[in-house]
Amino acid sequence: MRGLTIAVFLLLVTGCTSATRKVEPGLDVPLAAGMGQEFAQGSGGVPCQEADQAHREQAIDQALRDAVRRAALVSYGDLPDGLSARSFVAAYKLRRYWADDHNCFASVEAVVDVQSLQKHVRASNRDELSAVGRPQVVFAVASYRILPIQGVTSRRHAAEPIDALQREFIARGFDVYRSAKAREGALDPDQSRVLDVNSLDRERIAQKARADHVRFLVQGELKITDEGKVGDQYLAVVDGSIEIVDLQKDQVVGSYIDVASKQHLAASAAYTGAVTAYARAAAATLAPAMLDVLQHAALPGSTEPAEQETDTRG
Repeated sequence: MRGLTIAVFLLLVTGCTSATRKVEPGLDVPLAAGMGQEFAQGSGGVPCQEADQAHREQAIDQALRDAVRRAALVSYGDLPDGLSARSFVAAYKLRRYWADDHNCFASVEAVVDVQSLQKHVRASNRDELSAVGRPQVVFAVASYRILPIQGVTSRRHAAEPIDALQREFIARGFDVYRSAKAREGALDPDQSRVLDVNSLDRERIAQKARADHVRFLVQGELKITDEGKVGDQYLAVVDGSIEIVDLQKDQVVGSYIDVASKQHLAASAAYTGAVTAYARAAAATLAPAMLDVLQHAALPGSTEPAEQETDTRG
């Protein structure tokens, strides 16, 4: 029995690299997720007069699409309507298939190839960005460390939050540039300890970005709270506020405010994991907002001004 279980496991892993494998209801066979893959559940249905094989496959298609959409929303935005979900499914288990009131339904557990999904999203975004001129995007995000037990809030001089956000936008096909002036403002070492976390220096950072002829500035603050040990693991919590500013019009075109947390046996790994989780969720919201602004400006009859360099001379 043990040998049979190992053989089935290897079959599923091998199937993940060649074709989609499915497990029918009633078979207690575990799914295996490899590198770049995630588990996701989904359900879906289609109108039907009888629960035949054709409608069964259609219902499974809808359930798999729902599973891929759930995996995509976490990291890469919604799944495009015309895209086949099965191409991103390495393996799936049909949990249930049933008919009710002239509808056929299916529920599945799937192994989603998010790495392939990321490549598709990046290529699609790059094509859309190329059509609107590929604007210059830079990041200037300040971070603060909060030690609640000591009652201390201090500015961190690390660039990890900026690097994490840049990585996520690059993964979505954006061209990210460095603005030494803007980053320097976000990582200003002159103030190592602050009484309150505030946004008073945002305009100063924006002015420095304009000096580098930046079109879009992604700026804000991340407050990383070191909660210490919770049980046998360290807990880090990121509470962040990020906005995208179109510097041509001095207009906020997108914002993201949320909290992310991570537990790990190592304190530094908990910190990195929380920052990464926040950056991924923020990019999933802000990247489509930025692309939408650019596409609207490119529409015929749009009142948006043409892209031009900002004259910063006095």
